[in-house]
Amino acid sequence: MLEVSKWKYKETEEYHIGPFAEQFYELFNTGVDKKYISTIDPAGVALAGIKQLIKRDEVRDSIIKEQNSQIENCCFKNQSNVNSTQQNNDSASIDVDLKDGQSVVLDQNVPNPFAEQTTINYFLPDNVSRAQMLFYNAQGKLIQSVDLNQKGKGSLNVFAQDLSNGVYTYTLVVDGKIFETKKMVKQQ
Repeated sequence: MLEVSKWKYKETEEYHIGPFAEQFYELFNTGVDKKYISTIDPAGVALAGIKQLIKRDEVRDSIIKEQNSQIENCCFKNQSNVNSTQQNNDSASIDVDLKDGQSVVLDQNVPNPFAEQTTINYFLPDNVSRAQMLFYNAQGKLIQSVDLNQKGKGSLNVFAQDLSNGVYTYTLVVDGKIFETKKMVKQQ
């Protein structure tokens, strides 16, 4: 490898940048001798280097072109399979929103993490007799209990400006059984 250095020529105050003549001669075996580099020799070596870089880039471009072709063929095959499935199925597209009116649902609080206020959405079916939301600190100590009397969709607006930063949990208890526990993060 040819090192490019910063050096002074013959005790002058003028700096030069480039290879030492000895290194250049050993590496490329061009020039009159090991003491001098002709101004035309580095230009010729640079041109030869540029030609090699162009060849390398052409090879890489060819490889990239082939890979792109393979990707396009793969995607096109998959797309044509989807299209043929859709064409064979002449029925119209129907959106289905699955709901089970008898299932209890506890959503993650939003936003999470929160600074002062967060909202917890839930769903309680009509067949639920009793429901509670229990709030615990990181040590597992119960800090609040809320009876949920509203059936169907409901939400709790939780205000926690007096709580310190940390991880808290909330647990939905339905008819005396723990349904689900989720974490919420209080952050200033």
